[in-house]
Amino acid sequence: MSNNDMPLDLAWNRFHKQEEAVEGALALSHWLLENARPEPVMECLGSDSRVIELDFSARATRLGALDLTEAGASEGVNRLIAEYGAGAALGRYAEDRGCYSSPQFLGEGQPRSTHLGVDVFVPAGTPVHAPFDAVVVVVALNDGHLDYGPTVILRHDLPGAPRSFFTLYGHLSMDSLDSLSPGQKIKAGEVFAQIGDEQENGHWPPHLHVQLILDLLGETKNFVGVCAPAELPFWRQICPDPVRILHLPEPAASGVVLTS
Repeated sequence: MSNNDMPLDLAWNRFHKQEEAVEGALALSHWLLENARPEPVMECLGSDSRVIELDFSARATRLGALDLTEAGASEGVNRLIAEYGAGAALGRYAEDRGCYSSPQFLGEGQPRSTHLGVDVFVPAGTPVHAPFDAVVVVVALNDGHLDYGPTVILRHDLPGAPRSFFTLYGHLSMDSLDSLSPGQKIKAGEVFAQIGDEQENGHWPPHLHVQLILDLLGETKNFVGVCAPAELPFWRQICPDPVRILHLPEPAASGVVLTS
């Protein structure tokens, strides 16, 4: 079995038996923390960049904050970035949010509301760079309401790493898909995509959803970016926090609330 086609039910069975959900996942996570030397995913995420971290939690929404799907969210994010003199705003990993309201997030059990990636809010058209040498494995349009919109998944085969891993990029521009195809090689630091606008990115304020994935679990077009809160311990093994591995800058301000 290759390291991108572990069946989801088998991964769950391993997890329930208190084994690694995917063999070698923990070793890879530790290796990446110690050895990864990524290029910035965007120029505004370099080591000297100034960013802020936004609070889109369900609690903030209940207390009156705007969520990401409300009218005025784009303007509100831009206003906060300008007020703090930042180059970008980040949305948190593992945050339980109230904005995932479309049918795709609902099911027989607990609704999916916990974010498995990091969001980078920047203007539409901002270039996206590969953090590591990569091979394109997925180029897809996930055009459901509040889905990823144009989506790219890259595979990374780093020298010395215990296994391959993947990064997912959601909410891109339609043009980004035109120049990419599976099997295409991309160098670390190379621009391979741009941020999409609200009409093409799944109807979100312009931003990049970037997610670290240790096994694609057989997926060939899309990959879950939001999980049920009770399932977070499982998904943390498959999709660990990308902040430290991608060396994202420390926010100048955290927990900034979006208001109208």
